[in-house]
Amino acid sequence: FNSIRLIETESLAPESPESQEPPSTVSVIHLQADGSGDYVSLPEAVTAAPAGATINLGPGTFRLEEPLVIEKAVHLKGAGMDLTEIEADADEFVVWFSGEGPFFSEDITYRHAGAQTADVVVATEGEVTFERSRFAGAVFDSETSEGGKGLFLINTTAVVRECTAVNNELAGIQVDTDNTSDLATIEKNILNDNPAGVGVVFVGHAQGIARRNECSRNSQGIIVTDQAQPTLEANVCKENIGNGIAFWGESGGEARETDVSHNEFGGIEVNNSAQPLLEENFIRYNGGSGILYLGSSGGTARKNDCSMNEMNGIDLGDTAQPTLEENNCKGNGSDGIGYYTNSGGTARGNVLTGNTRNGISVRGDSQPTLLSNVCSGNGSAGISYLENANGMASKNTCSENLLGFYISEESYPTVEENSCSNNEEAGIYYSLNATGIARMNEIVGNGICIYVPETADPELDNNHCQDNIEGEIVDERQ
Repeated sequence: FNSIRLIETESLAPESPESQEPPSTVSVIHLQADGSGDYVSLPEAVTAAPAGATINLGPGTFRLEEPLVIEKAVHLKGAGMDLTEIEADADEFVVWFSGEGPFFSEDITYRHAGAQTADVVVATEGEVTFERSRFAGAVFDSETSEGGKGLFLINTTAVVRECTAVNNELAGIQVDTDNTSDLATIEKNILNDNPAGVGVVFVGHAQGIARRNECSRNSQGIIVTDQAQPTLEANVCKENIGNGIAFWGESGGEARETDVSHNEFGGIEVNNSAQPLLEENFIRYNGGSGILYLGSSGGTARKNDCSMNEMNGIDLGDTAQPTLEENNCKGNGSDGIGYYTNSGGTARGNVLTGNTRNGISVRGDSQPTLLSNVCSGNGSAGISYLENANGMASKNTCSENLLGFYISEESYPTVEENSCSNNEEAGIYYSLNATGIARMNEIVGNGICIYVPETADPELDNNHCQDNIEGEIVDERQ
């Protein structure tokens, strides 16, 4: 049990008898872990405290026999989150803040110490602020989908700053709102080492901003789902088991200037119908692809550095249709950009260099529009079309690859006004049953200008071939 002392009250009298302002009262309660404070326990202190009171908690562990519900404005102030703990082993939660507030907590660790299903701290409605607080030990029940959240914010206007969430089974922090006017500011927190959970989750209609947080060594770094629309800015999402960041459901919002690297599965996943803006992120050295679009997702990826990932810099599958602009995809283990299945959209002004296979690969029934991209120094083709792929490639630069364009199988793209120079084997190389159109391309200094086998049947129109080493147009149909 916690020890206690009486409420300390300071009355601030009017400066003169003429003053019309009533006296104001500031209440301060002191609690000590050894029982020498104002009250016998923290629950008794909360019951006795007037609205707006400050409860100072000294060093030590304040153990609760049952979960504590706080339904009035109160300020809980510890001696430091490494010194002051509020702990319970009951189910459901450790502390629940409910009502209009404002509630303020600083310099305290909240810990769930038992094996029963529980969140650690829950806040519903009103205004809440947590600074320099720790949330640890939440337990998740996979059968009931209850518990597991270090800090659970429901329909609140919240500020969470310089806090830590660790060893929580579902999420370090989860933000869930039904009202888009409830905004959360999640800033400068360390949300690491939740190995079965997520650093931060935004669900429902959650909005607000997550800025300069570290979300590392979790199952996932940050998840945005349902119809949430947060801004994620300048976070570090590294060394997570799954993705650094994931946008699911019908979510959107923005992720910008974030370090998303060294994650085991991938950098950023955009799935279902999500439509985020991804801008100026550093997405490198991930075990899968830098950015992965799936489902019917879209949005825009702009000016991201998607380099040195084990698979593709940017990977698109299913019916995804994003806009890819001015991204740098360098030195990836497969393709700079890979389109698969029925994906499409527009790739414009991207730089795709030094990738193991292709600068851009288009497969399946994909039909992207490729405009003004630079594809150079890739191990296979600058741009490759396979299977039944089609779409438009215009004003791209494909240089110093094995092949400028490789068009094979049943693919049938329109390739026009591109520059193909200094590719080792050919500027444009058709294979198998490929068709389509090659029109008004500038093809200079390659092994062969254009190669067409007997089985392929593209339309070649007004291409300019110059200084190709082994021949200009080699057309085996003739």
